[in-house]
Amino acid sequence: MVRFLKYLLMIPLALLYAGQAITQTTTSAGDTLVEDDLIVTGQEFTGFADLSSSTTITPATPKQDSAPAQATSLALPATGLRSNTDFFASAPARIAQPIQNREINSRHFLVQQAGHWDNFQRDVTNWGRRNFQSADELEYALIDFARYDGARMASGWMAANSLFALQVPEFAAGLQNWKKIYGSKALLAQLHSNPAYVLLFPGAEQARQALLDKASQDAKRLAQIGKKFKAQAYSLQKQSWANRKQLGKASRLLAIKNAPYSPKVLRVSALDALIAPVLAQMQPRQTYLVQTPNPLEMSLGTQPEPIAMIQPTTPPKVAPGRDQTLVHTLSLAAILMLGESDDHQDFRNWSKDQTLKECVDWSRLHLNQCVAAGHFAFESSFCIAEHQLVDAGECVGSLVAHSNIQ
Repeated sequence: MVRFLKYLLMIPLALLYAGQAITQTTTSAGDTLVEDDLIVTGQEFTGFADLSSSTTITPATPKQDSAPAQATSLALPATGLRSNTDFFASAPARIAQPIQNREINSRHFLVQQAGHWDNFQRDVTNWGRRNFQSADELEYALIDFARYDGARMASGWMAANSLFALQVPEFAAGLQNWKKIYGSKALLAQLHSNPAYVLLFPGAEQARQALLDKASQDAKRLAQIGKKFKAQAYSLQKQSWANRKQLGKASRLLAIKNAPYSPKVLRVSALDALIAPVLAQMQPRQTYLVQTPNPLEMSLGTQPEPIAMIQPTTPPKVAPGRDQTLVHTLSLAAILMLGESDDHQDFRNWSKDQTLKECVDWSRLHLNQCVAAGHFAFESSFCIAEHQLVDAGECVGSLVAHSNIQ
C-alpha cells in the first residue's frame, strides 16, 4: 500500500518535468533552446534542436522529384573551379509523380546562421541612431559589435545572401522549372559534385548580379554609419564625461576577446521574417539619378535647376579571386530550395568564406590595439567607427571590384 501511494505522488512530478522539457531543450552541443528564443553558446555551430514556430518559404513552389531518364548532356560554363565535361549522360524525362517538399523554416541551419548577420545589421541600425550620453553606453556598443567574430560574420553573411538570392524572381523560377524537368535528386548530385554547376540554372546571372549589388550597398551602409560614429568621437570631446580616463583596460580587452562566446539570441520571429519573400515588395531598381534642387538657391528665389539625367550606373563586378564566393552562395540557395537535408555537410562547408573570416578577424586585432592605446571614453567611439564598422564594410565590400564601391 505504501509503495502504491509513492507511485501516486510521483505522477505530478513526472508531469511537471515533462512540461519543462517541452518548453526548453539542451542539445548535445550545449545550445539551449527555448520556445520563443534560441540562445547559442560557443563559436562553432554543429546542430540545433527544433523550435516550435516555422514559416515555409514561398518564392518557388515544390512540384516533383525523380532521377533523370535518357538523352542529351549539359556542359559546365568555363569557370576557375573544378569542372566536369558531361553532367547528364542522358536527357531527363519529365516527372510524373509529385513529391512532398521539405519545409524551409526557422529550424534550418542556414536560416539560423543568417540570423547572426541579421542581428549584426540590427545592432548597426540601433547603435547608429544613438547620440551617446555616457561611457557605459559606448562600452555596451563596443561589446555588442565584438560579439561578431570572423567565423560568425562569414557564415551569417553567406547564409543571408543565399536567402536573398532565393528571392530573385528569375533564379527562383529557374530552380523551380529545372526541378520539374530533371528532379531534385539529379540536380543535387550535380551541385554537390561541382558547385559551379549552379551557373547553368536559368536566372543564375540575375541572382549573381543582385548579390554584387547587395554587397556594394551593405559596404556603403557600414561606411556611412562608421563616419557617424567617428564624427561623434570628435563632438564628444566637449563632454566632461567623455574626457574621463577609462579604467580597467585589461578587463575591457578580455571582455572584447570573450564576447563571441555569448552571441545574441536568435528570435524565431526574426528568423521567420528572413525567409519570407522580400523581392516582391521591392521597387524595380532605378538606373537614373535625379538631381536634388539646392535648398539655399531656392530660398534666394532662384528657380531649381532642371532634372539632370545621367548615364545608367555601371553594374558592380566581382573582385578578382572572389568568384567562388558567389558560386557557393548561389549553390547554397539551390540546394536549400531543392530540399537537401539540413545536416548535409555542404551547408556548413559552403557557408565558410575564408576571405571574409580572415578580414574580420584582422579588424578585431586592430580593435584590440585601438582600445589598448586609448585613454579616454570618447576614444571608444573612434575605435567602433574605424574597426567595427568601416573595416567590416571593407571586408563585405571586398566581394566587389574596388572601383564599383567608391
